[in-house]
Amino acid sequence: MTYSLPHLDSLPPSPSTDASALDVSSSRTDDAGYRAKNADYRAILDSIDAGFCVIEMLFDAQGRGTDYIFVETNASFEKTTGLVNAVGSRMREFAPCHEQHWFDIYGEVALTGKPVRFEQEARALHRWYSVYAFRIGKPEDLKVAVLFEDVTARKKADQRRVFLAEISETISYLREEAAIVRAVVRALGGFLDVDRCFFAELTDDGGQVMLGENYLRGAPPGFAGSMDLGQFGGLEFWHRLSRSETIVEDVTIHPLTQNIAEVYVRFAIRSFIGQPFKEAGRVTLLLVVSESSPRQWSPDEAKLVEDVVARVWPVVERVRSERELIAAHAELEQHVVERTAKLQAAVSELETYSYSISHDLRAPLRAMQTYAGILTEECGDRIGDEGRDYLHRIMSASERMDRLIRDVLVFSQAAHANTALERVELAPLVAAVIETYPGLNAAKADIEVVAPMAPVQANQAALTQCLANLLGNAIKFVPPGVSPKARVWTEAEDDRVRLYVRDNGVGIPRELHEKIFGVFYRDEPARDDTGTGIGLAIVRKAVERMGGRVGLESAPGKGSTFWLDLKHSPDD
Repeated sequence: MTYSLPHLDSLPPSPSTDASALDVSSSRTDDAGYRAKNADYRAILDSIDAGFCVIEMLFDAQGRGTDYIFVETNASFEKTTGLVNAVGSRMREFAPCHEQHWFDIYGEVALTGKPVRFEQEARALHRWYSVYAFRIGKPEDLKVAVLFEDVTARKKADQRRVFLAEISETISYLREEAAIVRAVVRALGGFLDVDRCFFAELTDDGGQVMLGENYLRGAPPGFAGSMDLGQFGGLEFWHRLSRSETIVEDVTIHPLTQNIAEVYVRFAIRSFIGQPFKEAGRVTLLLVVSESSPRQWSPDEAKLVEDVVARVWPVVERVRSERELIAAHAELEQHVVERTAKLQAAVSELETYSYSISHDLRAPLRAMQTYAGILTEECGDRIGDEGRDYLHRIMSASERMDRLIRDVLVFSQAAHANTALERVELAPLVAAVIETYPGLNAAKADIEVVAPMAPVQANQAALTQCLANLLGNAIKFVPPGVSPKARVWTEAEDDRVRLYVRDNGVGIPRELHEKIFGVFYRDEPARDDTGTGIGLAIVRKAVERMGGRVGLESAPGKGSTFWLDLKHSPDD
C-alpha cells in the first residue's frame, strides 16, 4: 500500500495514550514486550513507502537545538536517507555538517508542540526532502515524529528548468559569440559546481583546437587560447568525441583517454563530460565540464549539459550568420562605393565626350549650311534651278543632322542628369512654354489651357522640355488642311497629378503606343521627315527620372492624348 504525506497527517503520535508506552528510548529498544505491544504500530510504519523516524532533541545551555538521537525508524528510512542502523545514533555522527536549520525547526516543534510542514535541502545527504514533523509523547520527552519523502528528483528537475530558462533568456539578448561563451560557461560551471567549464572548437584546417574562456572554480591552470590538436588527443580522438556525448569518470582508466591521460592531468582534468555541437554532420565545437578528481557523473548532469548545447547552438549559429551577413554587407557596400565611383567617373567622361562630339560634329554642319547659303545667294543665277535644288537639299540635311545631334545630347542629359525635384506651378509653366517656343507661335495653333492646374513635384527644366516636345508634336502632326488644336489640363487623385495634352492630330495605332517612346522611332509615313525620333524618348526618360510615368490614348484619325503622371505637391 502506498501512502502520501497528506494522508499521514492524522497518524496518531503513538498506539496508546499511556505515556509509558511512548518511551521508546534506546534503553527500551530491545524490550520484547514493548515490541509485541506495538506490533500494529510497527506494521503501519513499515507499510509506509515514505521515510519515518522518531527523534529525541538535544539542546545547548541557551535552549537551541544542537543534535538529535534517532529513537525509531521505519523500513523506508534507510532507502530514503542512506543512513544505516541509525537507531540510537546521533545525526551529527552521520553528517557533522548537517545544516543548523534542521535542528532549529525540530527543536521548535519539540518545545512548542506546533507541527510544521516544509521542503528543505540536506546538502550533507545530497538530497531534498518534503517533511511533516509533529511532537510525540509528553512535552518533557522532547520527541518529534518526522514523516518525509525524498523529492530530490523533482527539485533538481525544477532547478534545471529554471536554469535552462534563465540561460536561454540571457543569451537571447547577446550578439557576440564571445559574450555567449562567457555567459554559458559561468552559468553552467557554477550550477554544476565543477572545477572547469569551457568550449573547444576545431579550426577550419583541422590542425588547432581553440579553447574559449574557462569557468574556473578555485585555481586550476587555465589554458584559454589555441592548442595543437595532437596535444588535445589527435584527430581520431576528436572524431571519437564528436560521435556522441562522452562521459569520462577517470581519464587514467577510461579506454578513450588512458593513453593521453598525462595531458589532461597536467591541466587538472581527471574526469569530464564532453557534449558535441554538430553542424551539417561535422562537429566543430565541444562543450566540456570537468573535475580535477575522479567523479561519477549522474544522468541528470549529463542530460543538463546536453540540454544546454541544444539551447546554445541555435543562438551561436544565429550570431555567426549575422556576423557573416554583416561582413558580406560591408563588402557589398564597399563594392557598391567603388562601382559607383567608377560609374560616376564614366558618366562624367561620357558627358564631356558628348559635348566634345556635339561640338565637333556640328562644326562641319554649320560650315555646310553657311557655304550652301552663300552659294545660293551669290551664285544662284549661274548654277540654275537644279543646282539650287541640290543646295537646298544640302542645307535641309545638315539642319536635320544638327537637330539630331542636339536631341541626342538632350536625351543623354535626361538619362544621366541630376533631376532635383521642387514644387512646380503648372499654369505659369505651360503659359511660358507656349509664349517662348517659336514653333508653337509660328503654327498659329489653338492651345487651350484649363485652369486651375494642380502643382507637382518635378524638375522645372526637365518638365519644360517634356511640355515643349508634347505641344510641338500636337501642332505638327495634323491632317492636311486642318488647323492644329491642343488642350492641356490636370486631374489630381490622392498624392498623384496627371497632366494631359490632347491634340486633333492624325492619331497613332494601338500597336505603336509603346514603340513611339523608343529612341529614333518614327512613324512612317504618317510623320513628316522633320523629326529625329528622339523627342518622346526624351519625354519618357525625363518623367521616369522625376519618379513619374508617361502614357497615351490614341487611335488613327481621332487625335492623341498624352499624359504625364507626377507626384502631387499640395499646399503647405
